[in-house]
Amino acid sequence: MKSRIQSIFNFLKTPKPIPAGIYAYQSPSDEPAPQKIYLRVEPNGYASLIINASTILHLNPVAAEFAHAYLHRLDEEQTIQNVLLKYRVDKDTVRRDYHSFLETLESFTKTEDLDPIEFFGFDRATHENLEGISAPFRLDCAITYRLPDSASAAYAPHDRVKNELSTADWKIILDKAWQAGIPHIIFTGGEPTLRPALLDLILHVEQNGQICGLITDGQIFQNAQVLQDYLNAGLDHLMLLLDPRNKLGWKIIELITPYDIFIAVHITINGENAPQISDTIARLAALGTKALSLSMSTPELSNILTEATDLASYYELKLIWDLPVPYSKFNPIRLETIREELFEGAGKTWLYVEPDGDVLPSQGIANGLGNLLTQDWKEIWKNCQDNVK
Repeated sequence: MKSRIQSIFNFLKTPKPIPAGIYAYQSPSDEPAPQKIYLRVEPNGYASLIINASTILHLNPVAAEFAHAYLHRLDEEQTIQNVLLKYRVDKDTVRRDYHSFLETLESFTKTEDLDPIEFFGFDRATHENLEGISAPFRLDCAITYRLPDSASAAYAPHDRVKNELSTADWKIILDKAWQAGIPHIIFTGGEPTLRPALLDLILHVEQNGQICGLITDGQIFQNAQVLQDYLNAGLDHLMLLLDPRNKLGWKIIELITPYDIFIAVHITINGENAPQISDTIARLAALGTKALSLSMSTPELSNILTEATDLASYYELKLIWDLPVPYSKFNPIRLETIREELFEGAGKTWLYVEPDGDVLPSQGIANGLGNLLTQDWKEIWKNCQDNVK
C-alpha cells in the first residue's frame, strides 16, 4: 500500500524542468582521451551539448535529461526514473533511448567530423535555435595588440585601441563569461604570449571549468618546459601561425606536435609562399599536423586558396575557418570578412573582445556592442541581438 501511495504521489506532483544554466563534466586528467562536456539549458528550455569545444548539438527534451544525468554521474536506474516522472513513455523505450544516447555520446567523443543529424536526440543548431540562446558558445579575447619586434606596428589597430586591461580586469571578464554560460575561451592578439600574465589567465580559465585555446606564433615554446607549463595550467588547444619560409616556425611545429594537445596551423597565402603551397601542406601532413587554417593576402589568390583547401582534404587535414587569427602580418582581416559564409556565427555563436574590453561581433567587424568590463552581460547581449542580424 505504501508503495502504491508513493507511486500516486509521484504521478500527481509536477515534474520540474532542468533549471536554466550551464552544467559541466571534466574527465580525470589521467584518462587516455580527457573530455570536457557542457550542457547549457536556456531560460526558454532550449538545450545544447558542447563536446570538447568542437561539436555543438541541439538536444530534444529527453536527450537533455539524459545529458543532465550523465554530467551529474547518475546511474542508469536513477536516470530512467527521472525521465519516467516527466514524460508519458514506457520504461523499455526510455531504457533503449538511454543506451542509444550513451552510444551516440561515445561516438562524438571518440570520432571527429561525425554528422550528428543521423543520431537519436541530436540535431544541428538552426538559425531558429540560435535566436533563443542567452550567450554565445565562445569568447575570443584579444588580450593585447602588441606584436613581436619583427612585425610592423602597422599590422595592429593601435589607433582604435590604445589601452590594455589589467590582468585583474581580464579575470573579471572571464568570470562574467562563465556566469553567462560561455564555456570556451580563446586568447589571441597581437601576440598574446607578450602578456606576462597569460599563464595566470589560462589557469583562471581552467579553474572556472572552461575550455581554453591559444593562437600564437609559438616562439615562446622554443623552451619545451614553457609549453609544459602552459599544458599544466590548463591549455586545451593551440593554433600556431606559420610563415613557411621561417625555419624556426617549422622547428616549433616539430617540437610541439608530439605533445598531447590539439594543434592547428595557420598559413596566410601570399605571393611569396603561394608557389610552394603544395609542398608546404604535404610537409605539414608528414609532420603529423591534424588541422589547418588558411587565409589569403589578396583576392587574386583565391584560386590558390581553393587549391590549398583541396590539398588539405586530400591529406585529411581538418580545415578550420572560424578562429580569430591575430591582427598581424598573418591576418588580412578585411579580406577575411569578405567571405561572409565563413562568418555566420559572428555575433551568435562567438563574440570578440578587444584589449580594452570592447566587444565586437567578430574580429574585424567594427560594430561596437559595449564594454564587457564596465557593462552588464545582459546589456551587451541585448545590444548584440539588436545590431547583429
